[in-house]
Amino acid sequence: MNTLQNTQNKKDYNFILLLISDFVSSFGGCFLATAITLFKYKESYSLLTVSIFPLITIISQVMSYFINTKWTFRLSFRVLFFINELLALCFAMSLFFFGKTLISIISIYLMFSVFFALLETYRAEFLKAITPDDKMPFRQSVSQTINLLVVVVGTIIAGIVADALPLENQNLMYLVTACVYPIPAVLMLFVSKELKPSAQENKSNGHESEITEAHQRKTFFTFTEATPIFVGTVAISFVGGATSLLTMSYVFNVINAGALQYSILSSVMAVASAVASMFINVPFIRNNLQRINVVGLFGIGAILFLILLQPSFKFLIPILATSAFISTLSMTYYNIKLFLYYQQSAIRTKFNLLQVFMQIASGTSKPFAGFIEKSLGIIPSFLLCGVLFFVVAPINLLKVKKAQDLG
Repeated sequence: MNTLQNTQNKKDYNFILLLISDFVSSFGGCFLATAITLFKYKESYSLLTVSIFPLITIISQVMSYFINTKWTFRLSFRVLFFINELLALCFAMSLFFFGKTLISIISIYLMFSVFFALLETYRAEFLKAITPDDKMPFRQSVSQTINLLVVVVGTIIAGIVADALPLENQNLMYLVTACVYPIPAVLMLFVSKELKPSAQENKSNGHESEITEAHQRKTFFTFTEATPIFVGTVAISFVGGATSLLTMSYVFNVINAGALQYSILSSVMAVASAVASMFINVPFIRNNLQRINVVGLFGIGAILFLILLQPSFKFLIPILATSAFISTLSMTYYNIKLFLYYQQSAIRTKFNLLQVFMQIASGTSKPFAGFIEKSLGIIPSFLLCGVLFFVVAPINLLKVKKAQDLG
């Protein structure tokens, strides 16, 4: 009993260390990405120039995915995390000394982004390794909350720094970033030294693990229990990204509000998302996640149809807050399913693949929103986004193809 208790205490201890280091390290990445974008826009006033950095994020996720499918670093998680944080520090310092031109910034930032994307996937595997299935919903919800808070805090501080520093001193933001990484590096030295990453295979915790490699190739596009995870996440990322851009247009062009009102809306949506990620721990919600997710996706579609009433700013707040709440509830649900469905020997590549899909969906949603707004107008564009949610919601209820039925 004492041995079991000690093991559980160690896993809880490892999770706390992971949360703290994840917040600090992710803050550094978010701060750097936002600050670079703001400074380069202030310098060039070119959206084409700053659009390079989101593209680098997509490229880095794709590169890290192929690295994960071919290689596994056989060091302990402790050593691996420590080295990765030190590399992030080195990349930030490289930007300080050598990031004078756009080409050098892009080159260094690409290397930084690839290593950071890899670090995120190993963190995902580490979470799987230290978390029993019955605790995964709670830990995923906490982790999701941390990730949301990082974006809010990192973006705000980056904006403050970008306004405070003159353009000729913009390289000082790289020093700010570099100062962050020693903290998670030291923290990671205290995690359990016996835990190591696993070589990645296409294995699930369910019937898919019984499928032969030949059958897996044959049935690559077969609908399985994992399909709604990827389709649902991509749909929310794509439609949510498009809706975000349409919302900005609605605020400025329909209700004639300004940047302050838009920032208030963004903050309210961020708070609603943070609440939703923890709300999943309510027993009734946790026990009925699949049904609630289906109803929720239909609900988001219906909520977007309220735009027909051309709501004023004060009515737009509860509409978008509710939409953000349900979207985050669904995204947290999909993350939980991903971690419960796949074994440790598959979680790193599957998590990485999901990130690739999300980044591509989010990136392509912006030009899609611009195109449909120009073609249809703001109000019809919102309605189209609502219809897309109606189309996606039923996928969670479709019958899953069993292993024995795959031939």
